[in-house]
Amino acid sequence: MVKRVDGTGDWNLFDTARGINVGYDPVLEFNSSDSEITNNDFIDTLSSGFIINNIGTSINGNGGKYLFLAIA
Repeated sequence: MVKRVDGTGDWNLFDTARGINVGYDPVLEFNSSDSEITNNDFIDTLSSGFIINNIGTSINGNGGKYLFLAIA
Protein backbone atom coordinates (compact mmCIF):
# COMPACT_ATOMS: atom_id res chain seq x y z
CA MET A 1 0.00 0.00 0.00
CA VAL A 2 1.35 3.44 -0.92
CA LYS A 3 0.01 6.93 -0.01
CA ARG A 4 1.55 10.34 -0.61
CA VAL A 5 1.66 12.25 2.69
CA ASP A 6 2.93 15.68 1.65
CA GLY A 7 0.30 16.36 -1.02
CA THR A 8 -2.74 14.90 -2.67
CA GLY A 9 -2.77 11.30 -3.74
CA ASP A 10 -4.74 8.09 -3.61
CA TRP A 11 -4.41 5.15 -1.24
CA ASN A 12 -2.94 2.62 -3.70
CA LEU A 13 -3.14 -1.09 -2.88
CA PHE A 14 -1.11 -3.69 -4.78
CA ASP A 15 -1.09 -7.39 -3.97
CA THR A 16 0.32 -10.58 -5.43
CA ALA A 17 -3.15 -12.18 -5.51
CA ARG A 18 -4.20 -9.61 -8.13
CA GLY A 19 -0.96 -10.12 -10.00
CA ILE A 20 2.09 -7.95 -9.46
CA ASN A 21 4.33 -8.97 -12.33
CA VAL A 22 6.19 -7.63 -15.33
CA GLY A 23 3.70 -5.52 -17.27
CA TYR A 24 0.45 -3.97 -16.16
CA ASP A 25 -0.27 -4.31 -12.44
CA PRO A 26 -3.80 -4.20 -11.04
CA VAL A 27 -4.19 -1.57 -8.32
CA LEU A 28 -7.11 -0.62 -6.07
CA GLU A 29 -7.54 2.92 -4.77
CA PHE A 30 -9.09 2.73 -1.29
CA ASN A 31 -10.46 6.27 -1.50
CA SER A 32 -12.25 5.65 -4.82
CA SER A 33 -15.34 3.70 -5.82
CA ASP A 34 -13.79 2.94 -9.23
CA SER A 35 -12.91 -0.62 -10.17
CA GLU A 36 -9.28 -1.70 -10.18
CA ILE A 37 -6.91 0.11 -12.51
CA THR A 38 -5.05 -2.21 -14.89
CA ASN A 39 -3.38 0.02 -17.49
CA ASN A 40 0.00 0.83 -15.95
CA ASP A 41 3.16 -0.93 -14.78
CA PHE A 42 3.27 0.58 -11.30
CA ILE A 43 5.37 -1.87 -9.29
CA ASP A 44 7.51 -4.99 -9.59
CA THR A 45 8.61 -7.41 -6.90
CA LEU A 46 12.27 -8.19 -6.25
CA SER A 47 13.91 -10.87 -4.11
CA SER A 48 14.71 -8.11 -1.60
CA GLY A 49 11.42 -6.16 -1.79
CA PHE A 50 9.86 -4.08 -4.56
CA ILE A 51 10.57 -1.29 -7.02
CA ILE A 52 8.21 1.50 -8.13
CA ASN A 53 8.27 1.84 -11.94
CA ASN A 54 5.67 4.53 -12.44
CA ILE A 55 6.54 8.22 -12.05
CA GLY A 56 3.44 10.11 -10.97
CA THR A 57 2.44 12.35 -8.12
CA SER A 58 0.30 9.82 -6.26
CA ILE A 59 2.89 7.03 -6.14
CA ASN A 60 6.39 8.24 -7.06
CA GLY A 61 6.58 11.99 -7.57
CA ASN A 62 9.95 13.71 -7.59
CA GLY A 63 10.70 14.93 -4.06
CA GLY A 64 7.43 13.55 -2.66
CA LYS A 65 7.10 11.91 0.76
CA TYR A 66 5.24 8.61 0.93
CA LEU A 67 3.88 6.20 3.48
CA PHE A 68 4.06 2.56 2.48
CA LEU A 69 3.19 -0.79 4.02
CA ALA A 70 4.67 -4.01 2.68
CA ILE A 71 3.90 -7.44 4.12
CA ALA A 72 5.88 -10.48 3.05
